[in-house]
Amino acid sequence: MTILYEEADISYQIFDLQSVDEIAPVLAETFAGYDPLAVSQNLSAAEFAEGVQVLGPVAAQEGLSMIAQDKDTNDLVGVLLVHDFATVLPGLPGGEEENQQPSPIGAILGELEERYKADRTIHTGEYMNLLMIGVADGYKGRKIAQTLIKLCLENGIKRGYKLAVTKVTGPISQHVLRDKFGFIDRFEIRYKEFTYQNQRPFES
Repeated sequence: MTILYEEADISYQIFDLQSVDEIAPVLAETFAGYDPLAVSQNLSAAEFAEGVQVLGPVAAQEGLSMIAQDKDTNDLVGVLLVHDFATVLPGLPGGEEENQQPSPIGAILGELEERYKADRTIHTGEYMNLLMIGVADGYKGRKIAQTLIKLCLENGIKRGYKLAVTKVTGPISQHVLRDKFGFIDRFEIRYKEFTYQNQRPFES
């Protein structure tokens, strides 16, 4: 366990395998309850947690992800799941399985990723991909997410990474990343215009 920063009651650490089982509930609670894509597709917390369990070991091995822990209770209260953009990941929550068509969520996120990679060569150790961020209910509004992002970017720079990318699905995250951390919009897909199997699954 590597502690990077401490506040009065919260410690921030590099995510490792010891915390694999704890990250899924926090991320599932956040995304199943608040993420526009997950909510529109009625993705349950259990379904989301199952997908996160697959990603956890990969993220822990790369050492780019961050967690926030309550120092009094030792509860994990915040997670920023990150991976090397050159790494091929197992199926994401709501994404695609081997030899199957992607779900609407996997399709829209996959299209954004394809657009970004189309004219770039992605090398290992160069691009960080910020996958998911979540903060437990009861801890929101305390800038835990912003601190996780800040520490993640600092850690990546120290390890030689040059760029950070992410696919943002909601306006709050978009505001924080763009206005607080200088991220730049590269590609956009409007929910009401996206089609999947001749339907518009995110029109609402």
